[in-house]
Amino acid sequence: CHNHSHEREQGRIQSAMKSDLTHRSVRCAYFDEEVFRAFHPFDKKITKWLLKMLRKGGTVASYKAREEKILAEMEEIKFLVPEYERIKLTVPFLEDHERNLVVFGK
Repeated sequence: CHNHSHEREQGRIQSAMKSDLTHRSVRCAYFDEEVFRAFHPFDKKITKWLLKMLRKGGTVASYKAREEKILAEMEEIKFLVPEYERIKLTVPFLEDHERNLVVFGK
């Protein structure tokens, strides 16, 4: 994979996101880290897509809410992501709401 400018990478990612992910082919890994919140629940399709864009040795970090939802999502993709870490977060002004960071690598 060649080194591309940031704008070109961003344009490709935006194009991929607009495409039907089941038919989109991502040819090379772009990112060392993928960090997001409120993007999409982890399922087979989206996780395969995230892993294709992630360089070997890279990390995915997803801001999530409740533990029970995380457990259900991660159970569905355990064949793609056999190990992950859930980090409990304390967010200012949201102390009454459960927040977590889900982290896994490639």
